[in-house]
Amino acid sequence: MSFMKSLRIALTAFLLLLWLPEFASGLESAESDGYLFCLQDTNRIELFSEVSGIEPVAPEIGLYKGDSLEKIHEFVSAEGIAYVEPNYTVTLFNETNNLEYAEQWNLKMLGAEAAQKQGLDGTGVRIGILDSGLYTEHEDLQGAHIVSGHNYVDNSENTEDTVGHGTFVTGVIAATPNNGIGVAGLASKAEIVPLKCFDAKNSSIAEIAAAIYDAVNIYHCDILNMSFGTTANSQTLKKAISYAAEQGAIMVAAVGNNGSQVKKYPAAYDEVIGVGMINANKEVAAASQRNDSVFVTAPGYGLTGLAIGAVNAYKTGNGTSYACPHIAAIAALLKQRMPDMTEEMLKQLLEENVEDLGESGYDTSYGYGLVYIPELLKSIPVQIMFSQDELVMQGVYREINADVQAGFAGYDSHGKLVDCFQVSTQDIDGSLALNCSAVIPQSVQYVKVFFWDSQSKAPVKESEMLYKE
Repeated sequence: MSFMKSLRIALTAFLLLLWLPEFASGLESAESDGYLFCLQDTNRIELFSEVSGIEPVAPEIGLYKGDSLEKIHEFVSAEGIAYVEPNYTVTLFNETNNLEYAEQWNLKMLGAEAAQKQGLDGTGVRIGILDSGLYTEHEDLQGAHIVSGHNYVDNSENTEDTVGHGTFVTGVIAATPNNGIGVAGLASKAEIVPLKCFDAKNSSIAEIAAAIYDAVNIYHCDILNMSFGTTANSQTLKKAISYAAEQGAIMVAAVGNNGSQVKKYPAAYDEVIGVGMINANKEVAAASQRNDSVFVTAPGYGLTGLAIGAVNAYKTGNGTSYACPHIAAIAALLKQRMPDMTEEMLKQLLEENVEDLGESGYDTSYGYGLVYIPELLKSIPVQIMFSQDELVMQGVYREINADVQAGFAGYDSHGKLVDCFQVSTQDIDGSLALNCSAVIPQSVQYVKVFFWDSQSKAPVKESEMLYKE
């Protein structure tokens, strides 16, 4: 290599360090593997198609990985780079042992039965699991709805879990209920997309960022579960998270297992719901992080879940990694009920419908508190909607007690009554819940729902007029 070329490379590296003051501090805070760089001009991506030591991460936005600063500079000058940073290491947040089978206290603590009573199981919602893959042969996943994902470690379609972490996480959400074996998932009918970013405990920002972009662009995931983190506040990771949020994805992440005040990313980003863990006594686990990235807490210590190695393998696990999918599953239940729910709407629901633990109000150990599904469901407004020639009614009337009955009336365009019948109701902690659908005559143009006292038959309430589009 000529002296002038060596000088240019050294000068470029020096300029990059000067431009990015966080670069040097990041090297001290987290391990890394090579460098990530983003081009100023994304039209130059064809330069990297046959370059040794340069790999695409998200080429549509000009994001690449380089083995070294020297390799990067061989093909693009410093002026052509928007930013460069270490490809930081990302770590799964789990601790496990080999005990088998235990009572699913976590489901009882969360009030999961309320969702079951209302027929909420995650149907129609897609969750991307950015993790170590999935052991699809497990006996307790045979009723799960698995979508073929991708392996970002070796750029293949093989998402087999060789670590076990992703399988445990997925089981919290999608394990088949009522099959007489194993455990039950909170949102067993949600579609699961395994996005394999780990083949060991550690991965890197490159794999994670690529999976986030694909999760929303290719797999159209509604929810992303991220049970991992890094101490590095990576520009690449932040940019990917912001992009996914702009596309409407709801993102949930584990806050970390060091039991310290150190922030872990992506949980610490504003667009992400950070989840801490509690034990069966509703006490924050010693290993759960304590900082303002903790938004809510969920069961995460001493959980029974799915293991790999045999179709009937189970184990107990501890970690914010395993608290996190509880919130992802609950988000799926709420998204099923409210398809237009945004992350901000979800945050408000979570904030207002938790059991306040620890210090009064928000605190950095428990966040806003322990999520409780019955209260969440009570807070969702009743929705009465048309779906072609089917009337769908779902939700809970908190202001109406369970001793009230409900009926439907359908009218034609002239206001003539065409059809009417009583609709089924349920008792959800003393409140009236609707979860029913009915085929209506094509001549029906608008409907009302009426409510009356079961004993006196006196009218209690009637809905507004709902017009068929």
